Amino acid sequence: SPFGGMPAMTMTFRVPTKTRLNPGDRISAEVDRSSEPWSLARIETQAGQSDAAAPPAPAVARVGDLVPDAAFIDQNGRSMSLRELRATPLAISFIYTRCRDGKMCPLVSAKFRLLQHELKGRAALVEVSLDPAYDRPPILARYGAAFGADPTRWHLLTGDPKTVLDVAARFGIL
Repeated sequence: SPFGGMPAMTMTFRVPTKTRLNPGDRISAEVDRSSEPWSLARIETQAGQSDAAAPPAPAVARVGDLVPDAAFIDQNGRSMSLRELRATPLAISFIYTRCRDGKMCPLVSAKFRLLQHELKGRAALVEVSLDPAYDRPPILARYGAAFGADPTRWHLLTGDPKTVLDVAARFGIL
């Protein structure tokens, strides 16, 4: 579930060693951001709230796999399919523009800025928003401009929330 202004996503947290959790358990907890990775405290399992009967997640993509195809909209409002980028080596990441933790999305985007200059067009850079309801093209364009994104090589994508979540799941994000 979302917390601290972050959209729902999968993250790694440290948990106390005596905590007993099962795959699919739904929990509530406090997030301690003072450790790396962040840790959870006051963990409570919510009775009857397991995803154990949920359908299996799609296979997670690996380095070298074809990027799963999906229709998106880029920071210029142009429709774009990931298939368009298959002939080019690709670096892909998932961000959201409202992320304020300097160790997360802003750090990823800063590293993409370095990649953009070092790769000099030999690879496409793609950042997919995990907050597609908020991160519409004008927001993504401003975010990209703040990091010096060249829209011919660095694509900031959004789209239908289900599409975004399905693609993110293929990369083990959600």
